[in-house]
Amino acid sequence: MAQNSSLSNAEYPFLSNGGRMGEQIRAKDWSSTSLGAPGTWPEALKQTVSMMLSTAFPVLICWGQEYLQFYNDAFRPILGKSKHPQALGISGSETFAEIWDTIGPMFEEVMAGKTVGFPNFMVPLERNGFPENCYFDFSYSPLRDTQGHINGVLVICVETTEKVKAIEQAEQAQAETIIERDRLKNFFWQAPAGICILGGAELTFELINPLYQQLFPGRELLGKPLLEAVPEVKDSAIWDVLQGVYTSGKTFEGNELLIPLARTSDGPVEDRYFNFIYQARKDLNGSVDGILVFVIEITDTIRVKRKVEASDKRHNFLLNTMPQQVWTAKPNGELDYVNQVVCDDFGYDTDVIVGKGWQGFVHLDDLTGCQTKWEQSLASGKEYMTEFRLKFSDGNYYWHLARAVPFIEDGVITSWFGTNTNIDSRKANEYKKDEFLSIASHELKTPLTSIKAYNQIMKRLEVPEKVKPFISKSADHIARLERLIADLLDVTKINAGKVSYAMEQFNFAELLNDSVESMKHTAPQHQLILNGNPDITYDGDRGRLEQVINNFISNAVKYSSAGTKVLINSAMDQDNIVVSVQDFGIGIAKENLHKLFDRYYRVDNTSMRFEGLGLGLYISAEILRRHGGSFWIESEVGEGSTFYFRLPIVQTEKQEVTRTATYYRDRYISINYNKMHNRLDVDWTGFHDIESVKRGCLIMWEILEKNKSDRVVNDNTHVLGNWSEAAEWVGNIWFPMMEKAGLKYFALVFSPSTFSQLSAKKSIDIMAGIITTQYFTDIKLAEAWINEQKQIKSI
Repeated sequence: MAQNSSLSNAEYPFLSNGGRMGEQIRAKDWSSTSLGAPGTWPEALKQTVSMMLSTAFPVLICWGQEYLQFYNDAFRPILGKSKHPQALGISGSETFAEIWDTIGPMFEEVMAGKTVGFPNFMVPLERNGFPENCYFDFSYSPLRDTQGHINGVLVICVETTEKVKAIEQAEQAQAETIIERDRLKNFFWQAPAGICILGGAELTFELINPLYQQLFPGRELLGKPLLEAVPEVKDSAIWDVLQGVYTSGKTFEGNELLIPLARTSDGPVEDRYFNFIYQARKDLNGSVDGILVFVIEITDTIRVKRKVEASDKRHNFLLNTMPQQVWTAKPNGELDYVNQVVCDDFGYDTDVIVGKGWQGFVHLDDLTGCQTKWEQSLASGKEYMTEFRLKFSDGNYYWHLARAVPFIEDGVITSWFGTNTNIDSRKANEYKKDEFLSIASHELKTPLTSIKAYNQIMKRLEVPEKVKPFISKSADHIARLERLIADLLDVTKINAGKVSYAMEQFNFAELLNDSVESMKHTAPQHQLILNGNPDITYDGDRGRLEQVINNFISNAVKYSSAGTKVLINSAMDQDNIVVSVQDFGIGIAKENLHKLFDRYYRVDNTSMRFEGLGLGLYISAEILRRHGGSFWIESEVGEGSTFYFRLPIVQTEKQEVTRTATYYRDRYISINYNKMHNRLDVDWTGFHDIESVKRGCLIMWEILEKNKSDRVVNDNTHVLGNWSEAAEWVGNIWFPMMEKAGLKYFALVFSPSTFSQLSAKKSIDIMAGIITTQYFTDIKLAEAWINEQKQIKSI
């Protein structure tokens, strides 16, 4: 029969009291359980439940084979919201299902008569809707009746979760404290500064790291008051600073401070310099109980700094005494110093000039050219030299020669050192000279024309036979003077950029034939022999080109003995008219060849024997350049010279080109990437100018970079003529580009043309030191050398 109301204390006195759990036990319908009504319970159970309800300790009773549960108010919080109150009267295996694998075997041991207990035992309970690690001090004891039979398990436990967590937190805090202590100690020991802690009013050394000890080698510091360990401190201002920090608690920072200190206890007191920080250490009450010291000795640095300052002072003094403008720039070309001469010339101080840079003072007409050359020098690391006009404080522009060289340390450019030399007087003199020559030439033409007319009249008159030779000789001198005046006029026009050209179509064969026939009359003592001379129509200035031909032939006649031959040849070669004039005279040394086309230059040791101002070849060179042509010379001293010039005939046909990622070929160049040897095999052919050289070089650069090659065999064996106009571009621009793309080794096979060799050497001289380069005259030797470099690299 079910219970409909709570049991009374009078009915079952063993269930009296017990607080809230006593009420719940009395209110439960026990008849629905295997135990039945409380009156039918075994005496052992009644007594145990009565004891449980009257104790303040957490107690759990698990009765019978089902482990039906009874517990008191003290045990109730252990069950949490998820297990109480439903745990009352049901099996412990159901209530503690999540940990039954752990405690179930223990209960079986207790039911077998064994008492089980552990302190701070952890079990993961789900008592508040989530699993949590709970810790207990517990004892599992058998419940026996009067006959000694075991009828259940008595669980007495105290939860220690908070205590365990507190202990864990304390242990973790202690571990973290140890870690922080060790980290701080490691910081002190490994810090790049001397560190010490001075404790108490006597400032006793409590801690010293190795770098601090090195400041006082041989001295015992640890555990000693500061004045005992380093007594000389008392006589220095630093002792007052330390006392001030200890008294006020304020941090003191010193930089480059002089402190007279001895290094050892018996050593001399030296002037020593330090950067340091004195920071007060405070106890828990906020009172200062010590000083933390960070210190770096900079004595050597100060000494070096003062030497540098003294050196800079002398350096600036020397630079300011120079009559030239002196300047320096950063590796990127940015101006960072000018001497006093620059300031005086421009009327600004150093900061303003450096801020503006040269572009604020260079004449606009000269700015682009000088900036281009400056960028080339920065890219190549080679000498910078140019001329430009600079605006002075008086508002006038003055010509200067600028020159700068890189200062290199450990293979790296760290700065540029430059000078600007005032050449305005020289420029003015050159202008005056050219102006004088121009005026003089024009003024001389009028009387010369009259003299020439009188000479021609005298030739037609009847004069004594003995006078006729003098008239003839005077005519020769008049013609010679006429040529000199014409040359002077041409030079002044070239310098002023006022040479005009009358371009028209004409038969080149007729021009050459007429020129040779005309020269035969002026040089009857020489054999002028014309070979070849194909019939070609050319578009150019006939008169100017005739001037070139006459100059070449007249030079051949002038520098060869009477009676010798002069061979003139004309031929077509790769859409070019190529004319050569060969003599068998004194010849020219190779070191003088490239100078022949300079203004007023003549071969050494010839000025006393041969006439002329040295202007003819200079003028000829300018005429050929205006026609897109070029010139070159082959010569041997004592055997004669051959002067060449080339005139390109414009072709509209598109040339055939073959191109892949590893191969390129047109009529002027072939480039092949040799994968086996990781090199480019390059063969240049025919005549070249700056455009064809640039085009071929840039294709080489693309193929080398794309194929990650680091070496080139550059064959110039089939190169003709002179490509000197491209030499500076190759040296200043292209070689640095190739070096950045990966080029390390460059084998150059020379052309038989001396001028081509000179151009190649000039390019390589410009970039000297960037890439390992070797000259060859045989392609097989060049390939062998390149391959050896690869073997050396692989070793």
